[in-house]
Amino acid sequence: MGGHTTPQLEEFRAAQAKTVADSVTADHQPTMIDEMKQLSHSILDTPLQLFVQAFLTIKLIGRVFETATMYYCQRLPDELGRFDWVIDRKDRDVTPMEKLWTSLIVPVGIATSLKKPFTRLKGGDYSHMERFRANTGDSKMRRLSNGWTRTSTSTRRKFPAFST
Repeated sequence: MGGHTTPQLEEFRAAQAKTVADSVTADHQPTMIDEMKQLSHSILDTPLQLFVQAFLTIKLIGRVFETATMYYCQRLPDELGRFDWVIDRKDRDVTPMEKLWTSLIVPVGIATSLKKPFTRLKGGDYSHMERFRANTGDSKMRRLSNGWTRTSTSTRRKFPAFST
């Protein structure tokens, strides 16, 4: 936080909220459009320090996932066949910040991995993860890749937000 000014962080948060809102078009299902608008408003309504915490949590989980898969592919590869996520809530109810990052973690992970696949160890046993592999030649994956990730040669929309 010390390396960024409040106006810079507010501008970044606003840009991320706009990216989420702009990620859907009239061609999407009405419920999806409403959800993205609500998510965009949620980003804007999240206090700045919690927005930064959510952003960093998403980045951290991605790094932990990459590191953990490298560990397990060498020692306990069958553990890579199933993933269970447990959220340590801070209250009886999910807080707005917890809801925000848990809403974004999967689409951010997908968009990030399409842009930069996770590092894999040569010789590691990733066979148990095959059921999670997406066919990037599939038309839905191409649309996801083309519409939701940053490219250096176009003005394609970024989704989900939190691109740096």
